[in-house]
Amino acid sequence: IRETLLNTYSGKRVAIDTSIFFYKFLYKNPRFLEGFFQMISRLRSNGITPIYIFDGTPPKEKLETLYQRKEKKTEYKNRIQEIETQLNNIDNVEKVDNEDSQEVSEEKKKQLTQDLLKLKKKLIHVTKEHIDMLKYLLDMMNIKWLHPNCEADVICGKLLQNGVVDLVLSDDMDLLVSGSDVLLRDFHISTNKITEYRVDRILQDLSLTYDQWVDFCILCGSDYTSRIHGVGPKNAYK
Repeated sequence: IRETLLNTYSGKRVAIDTSIFFYKFLYKNPRFLEGFFQMISRLRSNGITPIYIFDGTPPKEKLETLYQRKEKKTEYKNRIQEIETQLNNIDNVEKVDNEDSQEVSEEKKKQLTQDLLKLKKKLIHVTKEHIDMLKYLLDMMNIKWLHPNCEADVICGKLLQNGVVDLVLSDDMDLLVSGSDVLLRDFHISTNKITEYRVDRILQDLSLTYDQWVDFCILCGSDYTSRIHGVGPKNAYK
């Protein structure tokens, strides 16, 4: 694992796990296309050719994780309703209350408003419209993209293994066990710094075979398997 610069990969082709950046850019700005435009510009200015890979239908093995995420979003929605009710109550109290109480109310109102904003950002959802808008932008900029009937990490790994691309770009660690042997993480549109993960060097440093590496990662937990209580990275490695 090393920090390096994007221009190190000039002349290379990179497969991009698109969904990660959808959420990243939507979280910062509803005008998410600006984020993708800046991303493409930074990659191209460093001589890197991007290929965007969209997520298709998730496998049945991931249904439990998806259900848990759905439950979490329901919790967020319920909490949002509670906060909105509290804010309405504060507004009603302020109309009839004295000056000291209003100061306390304003402080509480400020905190609740911040909490509300954070929760709403956690409810970000990538829609078909978002995907179609991005595909249109990519076509306009002559950028290749793929939308397979499976998850993007599998295709990213296959593209790398078959020599179609030289690198994979994603913040999802699952890609380290799905064929993405050279993974770039921590990409930001404001800097040329990037973190490179090389699976062959990781295996060498940990003295593990590839099969042991996959088992180790499964024991650490993934989207497809539940965590084992009491088994963290140290015990998994043992």
